[in-house]
This record gives sequence, structure tokens and C-alpha cells, in this order.
Amino acid sequence: MSAWKEKLRRVVTVEPVIFLYMTSTFIVTPAYQQMIITKVCQDLFKNDTICSNPEHHKGDEEVQTTASYILLLFNATLSLVSIPPAIMLDSWTDRAGRR
Repeated sequence: MSAWKEKLRRVVTVEPVIFLYMTSTFIVTPAYQQMIITKVCQDLFKNDTICSNPEHHKGDEEVQTTASYILLLFNATLSLVSIPPAIMLDSWTDRAGRR
């Protein structure tokens, strides 16, 4: 292996990769939540003036409840889908990674 690859391998460990992944996740999550709330409001009320300021409307609880349920399903799906690859990668790294 060339010297620069070996040096890069020593510098890039799992911690910076996880840091970058979680940073991108935390940046995208509020935007995704706001998009879901806006889409649910537009679907329920079909009125942009109500959706621009939903806190002063009596249907705000219904919008929040529906959006919360959609976000719960989204997070549960992502969590359940990630379990099989994590199990396979764990057993693979135990066999191939430790020398």
C-alpha cells in the first residue's frame, strides 16, 4: 500500500465519519419536520393563508398530531431497516477486521 493511503487510513477513523453523518442528519431533520407539517396542513385545509400561520387556527392540534404520526412512522422505518445491515456488518467485521 502506498504511503499516502496508509497515512490517510491512520487519519480517517470511524469518529470523523460518524460526526459528519450525524451533523448532516441534524441539519436536515428540522427542515424535514417543517416540510411534513406544511404538507399535512395543505392537505387538511387546502388554504395557504391558514398554513402560513397555523398557531392561530383551531385545527393546529390535528396538523401537529398527524405530522407527529408521520414522523414517528418515518423514524421507525429507518430504524428497522438499519438493523439487518448492522447485524451483518458486525459479524463480518469480527471475522475480517481483527487480525
